[in-house]
Amino acid sequence: MSSLLCQGSPNRFIAFDIETTGLDPNHDRLTEVGAVLYENGSIINHFQSLIFSDVPVPERVSALNCITEEMLKTAPEEKTFCGVLLPSWEMQCMGGH
Repeated sequence: MSSLLCQGSPNRFIAFDIETTGLDPNHDRLTEVGAVLYENGSIINHFQSLIFSDVPVPERVSALNCITEEMLKTAPEEKTFCGVLLPSWEMQCMGGH
């Protein structure tokens, strides 16, 4: 069954974490992505980026993740982020936090 969930070895996987402007998938947007590529228990690559959002960051969200609209003004757009991170690492087993 694991072959249906991931390609490659379960000893090589990506752990990732995202921050968003909220929980509504139809309205809210990504504001930060972090990812770490592990192989046999060792970190072999990592990535972190803030992501520009045209959706305002609510105060309650900023209080949780400490990300402000000011911080996102010069961040890359979501489409740029996806064009950089996703093709650069082979598909691996992935786990989110």
